[in-house]
Amino acid sequence: MQKTLSHIGIELRDARIELNLSFSDVSEDIKIQAKFLESIECLDLYELPSIAYVLGYVRSYANFLGIDGNYAVDRFKNESKNVTTRSLQKSKPLHKAKALNKYFLVICFSAIIVLFITLLNSKLFSLTANFGFNGVNSEADYILSPSELESYFPIYWKKNFNEYSNPGSIILETIAPTWVEIKNINGKVIFSKVMITSETWKGEAKDIEAISVRDGGALKVKKGFQKSYIIGERGVAIIDYNPFK
Repeated sequence: MQKTLSHIGIELRDARIELNLSFSDVSEDIKIQAKFLESIECLDLYELPSIAYVLGYVRSYANFLGIDGNYAVDRFKNESKNVTTRSLQKSKPLHKAKALNKYFLVICFSAIIVLFITLLNSKLFSLTANFGFNGVNSEADYILSPSELESYFPIYWKKNFNEYSNPGSIILETIAPTWVEIKNINGKVIFSKVMITSETWKGEAKDIEAISVRDGGALKVKKGFQKSYIIGERGVAIIDYNPFK
């Protein structure tokens, strides 16, 4: 019965074994590294150099073992293509799975970040509602006194000393986005813009004639050492407000 060879590498291996030669023996004679000879027998293209070198190695190896070099090169070229195709067919699903896994992880991570930010904003809004202001000119109990600010937040106290030590200072702060307009004692508009949440404006009560705000429930006012308060109802506009005189 004729023996069927699966690829040229096996034929080269059998010829080498029949001659009782090791990879080192062959390498010493034809000056090709033993690891390349082993890769040729296994058709392991990933461990071999460029194809131009490989085909020369195959020809030299085959001739040394008594096998026609051109025959060995032709078989190696054809059979190595089949090996490459099979490898790609096997690897594509794996690469696709890896890509899908990375995509899934990115989506999950992004969703977690969005959820965290949403919960954080919800918590902050809840705190603002609970500790904030339930009616017109109601005081905010959570506002720290100047002595508490100095004790617990010395850096903040030092930076804002003038505002907190001057009984005539005015600090406006928004708890939600709203349009705010400020007029000076001459009736001239000195400030007019949509303020974002937690944005502040600082000035002197003696210089202010009136404050107008699109959402009275979104603006806090603080004068000197007094606790801050909301100037109106949520969603109700206030025009030319001035309790400072």
